[in-house]
Amino acid sequence: MLIPLGGGMLLHWAMKGEWQQLLRPKWYLWLLLTAIFTLPEIYCLYLQFDAQPDKLVFGRQGVSGIRFFLWDSQFGRFFNTGPIKGKGDPFFFLHTLLWAFLPFSLLLYAAIFQRLRKLRQGVEWITLGAGLLTLIVFSLSRFQLPHYLNILFPYFAVLLAAWLQSITRPRAAMTTQRVVSLIIIILAAAINLLFRAPGWPMYFVVTIAAAYGWYRLRDPQQLVFSGAVASIALALFLNIFFYPHILPYQGGSTTAAWLNRKGINSPVQLYRLNTYSFDWIYNGPTVRDTSATLLYTARKGKAALDSAGMPYETVITFPSYKVTRLDGKFVNASTRDKSLDTVWVVRLREGEVAP
Repeated sequence: MLIPLGGGMLLHWAMKGEWQQLLRPKWYLWLLLTAIFTLPEIYCLYLQFDAQPDKLVFGRQGVSGIRFFLWDSQFGRFFNTGPIKGKGDPFFFLHTLLWAFLPFSLLLYAAIFQRLRKLRQGVEWITLGAGLLTLIVFSLSRFQLPHYLNILFPYFAVLLAAWLQSITRPRAAMTTQRVVSLIIIILAAAINLLFRAPGWPMYFVVTIAAAYGWYRLRDPQQLVFSGAVASIALALFLNIFFYPHILPYQGGSTTAAWLNRKGINSPVQLYRLNTYSFDWIYNGPTVRDTSATLLYTARKGKAALDSAGMPYETVITFPSYKVTRLDGKFVNASTRDKSLDTVWVVRLREGEVAP
């Protein structure tokens, strides 16, 4: 939060010529309080990592949790020197905003452009400095994830609202918003028709209501409400008719939940696959060595067991899909089965070790 808040304040002071603000004690008190309130996190990291140098983290011992929190997690991701690496794309967050800030993303681009074009005519520059500087820093980073943008949405929302209030001829903005809103309504209805979750015909009641609201809200003064209608329709679709029926296909969490219901809490080896969803849900310990007789695996691991002639008993099997990487084959109910993987929990005989 230091970059968005600091960047916003610095731009505001620069535009108003208020550099004397840097001499005011309250800003340094704010930094001191920030450091003090961070101390519980630092202490917990010390207990979890620094006080246990023998702990194995990413295949290494002697890993400092404090260093990771203060340096590697921040600058390590920026320079791509941390244990988790990425490729980085300078345009990643620009096109991520297209869907993440719906239904107002196109208007947000227009608002930022107009604010920059008429920079000295602003009343405040905190929202522009906070949002734009942080967006640039994120875009230059080599490790990028969409949810990094979440902290910028409040700044962008205020910036956009101020610009919408200032425009004297809102018809172009209204036309843009109506087109975007209609596309959202139609696209959600089309995906609903393809996906066909239980009770899917009920969503067309929402579609009809949204389309009626879209048709009625044509006055430029109702610009925000036009977008809100599409947002509500999309939220109802995603939270009722879509994601609740996608998550059961996440093999790791589904398998872990089944083991929990059966009261199984023995150590489970993650065999030739990695899954954070299983780790997160399973009540028992998960291991990555050969100390467990229960194995959680996918097709690659099962093929290795079969190839080695390893005797095992199948405990449970589930269809599986990487639900964070949706594609048309999975979304389409008629082709979904062809896109699914399979995961197993198998039990080795006592004393047997997986190859």
